Amino acid sequence: MRPGIYTVHAPLGIAPSAEKFVFVREGFSFLAFIAPLVWLVVYRVWRPLVVYVLVVACLAAGEYFLGVDSNIALATSLLIGLYFGFEAAALRQDTLRRRGFLHVASVVGNSRIEAEQRYFTLSPPSQAGMTG
Repeated sequence: MRPGIYTVHAPLGIAPSAEKFVFVREGFSFLAFIAPLVWLVVYRVWRPLVVYVLVVACLAAGEYFLGVDSNIALATSLLIGLYFGFEAAALRQDTLRRRGFLHVASVVGNSRIEAEQRYFTLSPPSQAGMTG
């Protein structure tokens, strides 16, 4: 596995516990590309989910009522999947920000577990200084 960059997000407050931290891997998300609906639900990214459902519904309606070629609809679906694949990390980070999480660091690791270990070794939660 090749190293990845993980952004570290902590809830605002005084010294949150280690379990409350969220690590988001930067880069392309294959699951978000292949199955955007599943990815959006799994990571509870609700606003983009609503937009995705509306866009897919419009594509289906356009294909059905306007006689849009199915190849065009397929190509559009692939482009939408590519968008979600490339923007998955940013969508998650934005959702975390709206939920009151603060981006506190970026860490490099071969896996999320290794990134967590590096972060907490270098900066324990009690010293992270998460005050609004």
